[in-house]
Amino acid sequence: MNLKHLTAALAVVLSMTACGVDTQNAADDQSSVGADLLNAPVDSRNTWSVGVCAGPINTDPAAGPVGGCLTPNIRCTGSLIAPNLVLTARHCVHTIDYSAATDFCSGVFTTNPVTTAPLKVTTSPSATVGNPVWYDVDQVLTSPVTDLSCAGDLVILKLHRAVPRSVARPVFVDVRELTTHQPSQVAVVGRGAIDETFNTTDYSVTSVTEGGLKRRILEHIPFVCVSNTPGTCVAPDIGAPFTIDPGYAEIGQSILQGDSGSGIVRQWSINTDIPQIIAVTSAITVDPQTGVPNFGYGTRVDRHASFIKSTLHQCSPETNALVEN
Repeated sequence: MNLKHLTAALAVVLSMTACGVDTQNAADDQSSVGADLLNAPVDSRNTWSVGVCAGPINTDPAAGPVGGCLTPNIRCTGSLIAPNLVLTARHCVHTIDYSAATDFCSGVFTTNPVTTAPLKVTTSPSATVGNPVWYDVDQVLTSPVTDLSCAGDLVILKLHRAVPRSVARPVFVDVRELTTHQPSQVAVVGRGAIDETFNTTDYSVTSVTEGGLKRRILEHIPFVCVSNTPGTCVAPDIGAPFTIDPGYAEIGQSILQGDSGSGIVRQWSINTDIPQIIAVTSAITVDPQTGVPNFGYGTRVDRHASFIKSTLHQCSPETNALVEN
């Protein structure tokens, strides 16, 4: 679940491995979901932000904490949008075919799972320690809008049993047109690394601090760019500038491996009873001089409005998606 590396915490929706595509796309690490937000404090309030595990749950005390999702690169973050529905990044659960891709965003999602282990979700503060409580995933629901690796990096997981409101209260999904409802600042609640540095030549990770992979919150992140016109938003990255796909929204320095799938929330709403998600964390770019992540990217939920609203209506007893006025 790290696009190339950001896989350590969403650090690049795709795993950041070379993948045989243009290096500018390596900036988006989608495959690793096991890191914490960049230097963010531990969060106890936003229990709607859950851990997603695409690998086996540990049963061997000699291998580490029993009940933990210990396998690297298969841990992500998700958002509870209904008692039995979790919104997360598709690269956390499905592989991407880059065989015919010309750049990072032209890969195509397959229906092949990242691993053969059953998908699970936890509302516990950490997916690795403290004997987390797991909820089984019955279905992976994909959007019919697109299977492309950037614009289509979004899925909804249907849980076998609903999460009680006493454990976690679902958040809202703001599906209004983002280009006309842009925030100035956003917040992210994730479970990724808290520090990470990359090799400026090949995207390999040179250092990483996981910080216990606990739920953390980072607030007042600048909202940088979103556009429906290709080529409007561009960011510096290793190898070449990253031309941001119209299916993405760009935010400031914030996310690392493990944060993939986390909800990008309007800042003003984060401390209210109705936090509003506008995008799903998907990838990052890396400063070509320092090797430190410089921008984060989220798959826009407004591009998948019909899918999200219909799924909430059909699969959940309560509908939480905000609709356009």
